[in-house]
Amino acid sequence: MEAPVPNHHAHHPGFSGWEGLKAAVRFLKVGTDAGVACDLVGIGPGDHLVDIGSGPGVAVREAVRRGATAVAVDPAEVMIEVGKRRNDHPSIQWRTGAAEALPVEDSSATVVWSMATVHHWQDVDAGLTEVGRVLQPGGRFLAIERYLRGDGTDITDHGWLESQAEVFMTACAAHGLGDVRLTTSQASRGKLLCVLATKA
Repeated sequence: MEAPVPNHHAHHPGFSGWEGLKAAVRFLKVGTDAGVACDLVGIGPGDHLVDIGSGPGVAVREAVRRGATAVAVDPAEVMIEVGKRRNDHPSIQWRTGAAEALPVEDSSATVVWSMATVHHWQDVDAGLTEVGRVLQPGGRFLAIERYLRGDGTDITDHGWLESQAEVFMTACAAHGLGDVRLTTSQASRGKLLCVLATKA
Protein backbone atom coordinates (compact mmCIF):
# COMPACT_ATOMS: atom_id res chain seq x y z
CA MET A 1 0.00 0.00 0.00
CA GLU A 2 1.29 3.46 -0.87
CA ALA A 3 2.23 5.61 2.12
CA PRO A 4 -0.19 8.46 2.91
CA VAL A 5 1.04 11.88 1.87
CA PRO A 6 2.65 14.01 4.60
CA ASN A 7 0.16 16.86 4.00
CA HIS A 8 -3.05 14.87 4.44
CA HIS A 9 -4.89 17.91 5.85
CA ALA A 10 -4.12 20.19 2.89
CA HIS A 11 -7.88 20.57 2.36
CA HIS A 12 -8.42 21.94 5.89
CA PRO A 13 -10.16 25.35 5.63
CA GLY A 14 -7.81 26.94 8.16
CA PHE A 15 -8.60 29.13 11.12
CA SER A 16 -10.56 32.35 10.90
CA GLY A 17 -13.18 34.33 12.77
CA TRP A 18 -14.57 33.00 16.02
CA GLU A 19 -13.29 29.46 15.39
CA GLY A 20 -9.81 30.84 14.80
CA LEU A 21 -9.92 32.84 18.00
CA LYS A 22 -10.99 29.77 19.97
CA ALA A 23 -8.16 27.78 18.40
CA ALA A 24 -5.63 30.50 19.26
CA VAL A 25 -6.72 30.49 22.90
CA ARG A 26 -6.54 26.69 22.97
CA PHE A 27 -3.00 26.77 21.55
CA LEU A 28 -1.97 29.30 24.19
CA LYS A 29 -3.38 27.11 26.95
CA VAL A 30 -1.92 23.78 25.88
CA GLY A 31 1.35 25.27 24.65
CA THR A 32 3.60 23.64 22.10
CA ASP A 33 6.68 21.51 22.10
CA ALA A 34 8.81 24.65 21.80
CA GLY A 35 11.45 23.44 24.23
CA VAL A 36 11.93 20.26 22.22
CA ALA A 37 12.28 22.26 19.00
CA CYS A 38 14.75 24.74 20.50
CA ASP A 39 16.87 21.91 21.89
CA LEU A 40 16.88 19.93 18.64
CA VAL A 41 18.14 22.84 16.52
CA GLY A 42 20.27 24.35 19.29
CA ILE A 43 18.69 27.76 18.92
CA GLY A 44 20.31 30.68 20.68
CA PRO A 45 21.85 34.15 20.33
CA GLY A 46 22.68 35.00 16.73
CA ASP A 47 19.95 32.80 15.30
CA HIS A 48 17.14 34.18 13.18
CA LEU A 49 14.11 31.88 13.13
CA VAL A 50 11.24 31.65 10.67
CA ASP A 51 8.30 29.79 12.23
CA ILE A 52 5.95 28.42 9.56
CA GLY A 53 2.44 28.15 10.97
CA SER A 54 3.34 29.97 14.16
CA GLY A 55 -0.17 30.18 15.55
CA PRO A 56 -0.25 32.71 18.41
CA GLY A 57 3.50 32.49 18.89
CA VAL A 58 4.15 30.19 21.84
CA ALA A 59 7.20 28.66 20.13
CA VAL A 60 8.71 31.92 18.88
CA ARG A 61 8.43 33.31 22.39
CA GLU A 62 10.61 30.44 23.67
CA ALA A 63 13.12 30.95 20.84
CA VAL A 64 13.38 34.65 21.67
CA ARG A 65 13.76 33.82 25.35
CA ARG A 66 16.83 31.84 24.33
CA GLY A 67 18.31 34.82 22.49
CA ALA A 68 17.08 34.42 18.90
CA THR A 69 15.14 36.83 16.73
CA ALA A 70 12.11 35.50 14.88
CA VAL A 71 9.56 35.96 12.14
CA ALA A 72 6.22 34.34 12.98
CA VAL A 73 4.30 33.40 9.82
CA ASP A 74 0.73 32.11 9.84
CA PRO A 75 -2.00 32.11 7.18
CA ALA A 76 -4.67 33.00 9.75
CA GLU A 77 -4.84 36.71 10.51
CA VAL A 78 -6.54 35.97 13.83
CA MET A 79 -3.49 33.96 14.95
CA ILE A 80 -1.19 36.84 14.05
CA GLU A 81 -3.37 39.35 15.89
CA VAL A 82 -3.56 37.21 19.04
CA GLY A 83 0.18 36.63 18.81
CA LYS A 84 0.93 40.34 18.58
CA ARG A 85 -1.22 41.04 21.63
CA ARG A 86 0.24 38.19 23.69
CA ASN A 87 3.87 38.36 22.60
CA ASP A 88 4.65 41.99 21.79
CA HIS A 89 8.45 41.85 21.65
CA PRO A 90 10.93 43.80 19.51
CA SER A 91 12.67 40.57 18.49
CA ILE A 92 9.49 39.11 16.92
CA GLN A 93 8.05 40.16 13.56
CA TRP A 94 4.52 39.01 12.68
CA ARG A 95 3.54 38.29 9.07
CA THR A 96 0.51 36.74 7.44
CA GLY A 97 1.53 34.10 4.93
CA ALA A 98 1.78 30.43 4.07
CA ALA A 99 4.54 27.86 3.64
CA GLU A 100 4.24 28.05 -0.14
CA ALA A 101 4.93 31.82 -0.29
CA LEU A 102 6.83 32.90 2.80
CA PRO A 103 6.89 36.70 3.26
CA VAL A 104 10.57 36.51 4.17
CA GLU A 105 13.75 37.63 2.42
CA ASP A 106 16.11 35.20 0.66
CA SER A 107 18.84 33.61 2.80
CA SER A 108 17.66 35.48 5.89
CA ALA A 109 17.10 32.62 8.36
CA THR A 110 19.50 30.42 10.27
CA VAL A 111 16.59 28.25 11.43
CA VAL A 112 13.23 27.42 9.86
CA TRP A 113 10.77 25.20 11.64
CA SER A 114 7.24 23.95 11.19
CA MET A 115 5.64 22.57 14.30
CA ALA A 116 2.60 20.38 13.70
CA THR A 117 1.77 22.20 10.47
CA VAL A 118 3.35 20.32 7.54
CA HIS A 119 0.28 18.08 7.48
CA HIS A 120 -1.70 21.25 6.62
CA TRP A 121 0.59 22.53 3.84
CA GLN A 122 -1.20 22.95 0.52
CA ASP A 123 1.87 21.97 -1.51
CA VAL A 124 4.84 20.20 0.10
CA ASP A 125 7.15 20.79 -2.88
CA ALA A 126 6.41 24.52 -2.93
CA GLY A 127 6.83 24.73 0.84
CA LEU A 128 10.22 23.02 0.77
CA THR A 129 11.33 25.25 -2.11
CA GLU A 130 10.54 28.21 0.12
CA VAL A 131 12.40 26.67 3.06
CA GLY A 132 15.49 26.37 0.85
CA ARG A 133 15.08 29.93 -0.39
CA VAL A 134 14.92 31.60 3.03
CA LEU A 135 17.57 29.48 4.78
CA GLN A 136 21.17 30.61 4.82
CA PRO A 137 23.84 28.05 3.86
CA GLY A 138 24.32 25.87 6.90
CA GLY A 139 20.86 26.78 8.18
CA ARG A 140 18.77 24.21 10.01
CA PHE A 141 15.27 23.00 9.18
CA LEU A 142 12.99 21.14 11.56
CA ALA A 143 9.52 19.67 11.10
CA ILE A 144 7.75 18.23 14.12
CA GLU A 145 4.54 16.22 13.97
CA ARG A 146 2.68 14.15 16.54
CA TYR A 147 3.23 10.40 16.18
CA LEU A 148 0.11 8.70 14.83
CA ARG A 149 -1.07 5.16 15.30
CA GLY A 150 -4.07 5.34 12.92
CA ASP A 151 -3.91 5.18 9.15
CA GLY A 152 -2.79 8.78 8.76
CA THR A 153 -5.66 9.86 6.57
CA ASP A 154 -8.53 10.69 8.92
CA ILE A 155 -9.56 14.29 9.60
CA THR A 156 -8.75 13.66 13.26
CA ASP A 157 -5.21 12.47 12.46
CA HIS A 158 -3.22 15.59 13.33
CA GLY A 159 0.30 14.28 12.86
CA TRP A 160 2.24 11.64 10.95
CA LEU A 161 2.78 7.95 10.66
CA GLU A 162 6.46 7.04 10.43
CA SER A 163 5.89 6.31 6.74
CA GLN A 164 4.66 9.88 6.22
CA ALA A 165 7.77 11.21 7.94
CA GLU A 166 9.89 9.08 5.61
CA VAL A 167 8.07 10.43 2.54
CA PHE A 168 8.72 13.95 3.81
CA MET A 169 12.42 13.15 4.37
CA THR A 170 12.70 12.03 0.76
CA ALA A 171 11.09 15.29 -0.34
CA CYS A 172 13.55 17.29 1.79
CA ALA A 173 16.50 15.57 0.12
CA ALA A 174 14.97 16.13 -3.32
CA HIS A 175 14.88 19.86 -2.56
CA GLY A 176 18.58 20.04 -1.79
CA LEU A 177 18.47 19.75 1.98
CA GLY A 178 21.23 17.59 3.42
CA ASP A 179 21.89 15.50 6.52
CA VAL A 180 18.17 14.65 6.58
CA ARG A 181 17.34 12.52 9.58
CA LEU A 182 14.41 11.35 11.65
CA THR A 183 14.37 11.30 15.41
CA THR A 184 11.68 10.85 18.00
CA SER A 185 11.08 12.81 21.14
CA GLN A 186 8.77 12.42 24.08
CA ALA A 187 6.72 15.48 24.95
CA SER A 188 4.02 16.20 27.49
CA ARG A 189 1.31 15.23 25.02
CA GLY A 190 2.96 12.12 23.63
CA LYS A 191 5.56 10.93 21.15
CA LEU A 192 6.79 13.25 18.41
CA LEU A 193 8.32 12.56 15.01
CA CYS A 194 11.03 15.11 14.21
CA VAL A 195 12.63 15.54 10.79
CA LEU A 196 15.82 17.59 10.79
CA ALA A 197 17.84 18.78 7.80
CA THR A 198 20.54 21.29 6.89
CA LYS A 199 20.96 23.53 3.88
CA ALA A 200 24.31 22.93 2.19
